[in-house]
Amino acid sequence: MTETKIYPILKGVMDEACEEMDPVKNRTACTDTIIALKNSLRETYKTDAPEAGLAAPQIGKLERIFVVNFKAGETNDFKSFINPMIISVKGTAMSREKCVNLGKQYIVVRYHNVAISYMTPMGKIETAKFTGSAARVIQYLTDHLNGISLKDIGLEIDDDFDLLSDEDKQSIITQYLEGLDIKVKAAQESLKDDEFYKQAIEGLEEESTKTAELMAMDIKSK
Repeated sequence: MTETKIYPILKGVMDEACEEMDPVKNRTACTDTIIALKNSLRETYKTDAPEAGLAAPQIGKLERIFVVNFKAGETNDFKSFINPMIISVKGTAMSREKCVNLGKQYIVVRYHNVAISYMTPMGKIETAKFTGSAARVIQYLTDHLNGISLKDIGLEIDDDFDLLSDEDKQSIITQYLEGLDIKVKAAQESLKDDEFYKQAIEGLEEESTKTAELMAMDIKSK
């Protein structure tokens, strides 16, 4: 068995887009990365802020792979996604998130429902649907694969934010929303001739999909 080096979680390659991986031709590399991600995730379970997922750039690898466990710290139910691509979205909501690499909190706009296409470690193309906080995890990890972190798209906040009046919070969030420039249609247009994207769309229509239901987070502290 190939020895796998477990990279420090904070050694992230945060601003570069990842290359797609062929899980059949590059089986050893994909397997090593998946093992490293799982072990790094387990390390977060020892803290008071276990992560639901980690992407390869977060452990220093520019490979289009992430691993999730929506019951972080409770089970070893890990799922691996290779070359994931968001192929449809619906609804928007505000989310309050923290990145293990950045150590800061951000308010960010997320889609409430997403469908993705991805490859399994065996090279099979599958599709899945996610909603609520599961959808947010998928979007957060996909952003990392595209070289995007919370600091690029989110509104950074600190503990003082919770001390503000509702009116002041609303004012800050409104300014943030007015400054957003989400070019989803342009991105989809650029992908229309991509063969993997076409297969993903066909797979979404033909294959049964899986839905992960998790409770949505409120942007206000509980």
